[in-house]
Formats: sequence, C-alpha cells, structure tokens
Amino acid sequence: MIALIYGNDNFRSGEYLNNMIASYQKQKPFYFSYDFDDNQQEALEIGQIKELITGRTLFASIKVIVFKNLLNRSSSDVLGPLFKLLEESNINKSKSILLIIYERADIKDKHIVNWFEKQAHHVKQFSLLKSRELSSWLDEESRRLGVKLTKESTEILIASFGSDTGMLHYALKKLSLLGPKNIIDPRILEENIWLPFSTNIFKFLDNLAQRQIASAIKLLMQEINIDNSLNHLLYLLSMITFEFRSLILVKENQNFPQIAICRRTDIKPYSLRKIYPLTKYFTWDELKKIYRYLLLCDERIKKGLMPAEIALKTLMLDLKDVFTAS
Repeated sequence: MIALIYGNDNFRSGEYLNNMIASYQKQKPFYFSYDFDDNQQEALEIGQIKELITGRTLFASIKVIVFKNLLNRSSSDVLGPLFKLLEESNINKSKSILLIIYERADIKDKHIVNWFEKQAHHVKQFSLLKSRELSSWLDEESRRLGVKLTKESTEILIASFGSDTGMLHYALKKLSLLGPKNIIDPRILEENIWLPFSTNIFKFLDNLAQRQIASAIKLLMQEINIDNSLNHLLYLLSMITFEFRSLILVKENQNFPQIAICRRTDIKPYSLRKIYPLTKYFTWDELKKIYRYLLLCDERIKKGLMPAEIALKTLMLDLKDVFTAS
C-alpha cells in the first residue's frame, strides 16, 4: 500500500504520520525510515530503494518504509525510475508493505500529486488552518487535553500563534498541567505561557538585540529552573524559534509598509509593532546562523543526541559565539 502525507502544517501531518506508523507496531514489522532532507545520512540510490521495496525480510511479514522529503528534494532522474518501480511492483495492492511518502511542505509539482491520487491507496494533505477551521481545531484540541479556555484566551492564542498548530499544541499541553478545574482566562494564560512578545520573551529578544548576552542567558535559565520537564523545554525552544522565524520574515519584507508586511507574513499588527524595531539590531548573517543553531538544538533533543536541558544550555553558548564573532 502507498500513502502520501504532505502539506505545510508540519505538526498535524507529523501526528498523522506517527499514528499511521503506530497502527502497524503490533504486527512487529520491518521498519525503515529515510529523510532526504538530512545531509548527515548516506545518500540513498534507486537500486537501494528497489531492494527495500521488493526485497524479502527474514523475520517480519510486513514492511513499513517511510521516505521523508523525497518529492521536493529529488530530480526527475530519481522520481521517474521510482514511479516506474512503484507501478511495476504493484505495491499499492500489497498488504505486506506500507510505503509512506511524507513531505513537510506542499508539493510544488501538481503532476506528482495527480500521480499519487491515481496510484496511491491514501493521500492526505495538511494545509495551514485559517479562521473557522483553526478555531474549530483549537477547540477540539483543548477538549482532548482537558483545557478550558475563555473566549478571550482563545482569541489571544490564535492572535499570538496564528496557524502554527505545533505552538498552539505545546501551549495547551503546558496549560493542561494546571488541572481540568482551572478555567484559563487571559491572566492565567499570560502567567503560564511565553506568548510572543509578552514581557519575558520580548525581554529575552531585546537582551540579545542589545548584545546583553549574560542577561538573556540568565532569563532563559530562570525559565529552565522553574520547569525542566521535556515538554516545557521543547515549548521554550519552539517559542524562541517562532520569534526568530518572525524576525526573519520581517527582515525579508522590511522595505514594505507595515500593513503590507502583515498581509505577506501573516504576523498580527500588534506583534509586528513589537518586533519591527528589533530587526535593525540583527544582521542577515546573524539571523541565519541563529536559526540554524535553533534547528540543530531541536534535532539534538528530538533525536536523543542530548538531554533537552543540556541542548538548551549548549544553544546559549552557540548564540554567544554568534554575537562574539560579529
């Protein structure tokens, strides 16, 4: 069976992918995953792909193979033979193999999507949620996690994070620790969540912008010491990444009027007014280096290369190096 999962909403698509894989775990399948976007992995050739798909396994009756970011990263020289192989092997009709093609973005070539819609057993797209769809998803996720939000708190979360369902999920996950009896009003929300450009997160960014690195590190260490659980540390990292992604978007569009920047970046006017003055304190080179270090920190944690607390402390040293070299 062939399944295609794709779209710009990485959180929802990632959850869907994990649930699909988990549904096969009871059968103890042969499992193989390869990310074509990971430069640390050895290149996978078409011959190896053919062996994975058509070859037999000794100790498992079912194979689950996941190829990540294959379609947008590969040339027609790779995709042409691959599509031919998939058609000739008839694996879409096979019950002994599940091939999942997972893309963390929309697929640029619509002919590829059309091919999968004809050939694959399952195609699922996860576009960024907007307006009512986003509100409905947030309501459903709140109920699932046992979080009771007031209307004002719901509006603040959506205004803060927009279509970033991953950030919304992390915020709800942290709020769920307060217990089901708490009704989350704006005061409780702001006391427990690092909202974009709230006092703490803005102070952290401002300290970095002013090259007050020791103060920025002290502020982050205070947050780590308050709660060093994995969920909280991942949330902190996601929040910092969110802020620098916003800085990069504003920097890219700084020659436009602010109202146009809001339309082009989906950053809310209130948030833009807070972040816009900070862009002049960061060079392009600094922003790109910082963002790479943030992604590296995320990889270190999620791949188990470092404990989350050590990874965040290492990140602070990396950021210090960025500004020292400037």
